[in-house]
Amino acid sequence: FSIAVLGGAAMSIQCLARMYLAKVTLVKRKKSILVVQSLMRRWACEKYLKSANVIALWCQAVYHGMMFRKQLVFQQYFALRIQAALRRFLGRLAFVETLNRIVLIQ
Repeated sequence: FSIAVLGGAAMSIQCLARMYLAKVTLVKRKKSILVVQSLMRRWACEKYLKSANVIALWCQAVYHGMMFRKQLVFQQYFALRIQAALRRFLGRLAFVETLNRIVLIQ
């Protein structure tokens, strides 16, 4: 075999080896890009989920506060009605007692 033939064969082998190494490097680079993209998507989804949870908790708190205030207003209304009825009863009772005293004195 001549040196020219061996040199040509060596160059072909080196070229194929470089191409293989370049492809392996490219595949590794693509995999690492996919991993980074996957991690970024995961981070964005987790961030969105946390903000959605915060919004949901806030809405629940507002709703429960509204219901509590509504129930409190309802209870206060009936407490006022009961107090008014009691004052009316006590006023009438005092009136009747005063009327009986007046009749007793005459």
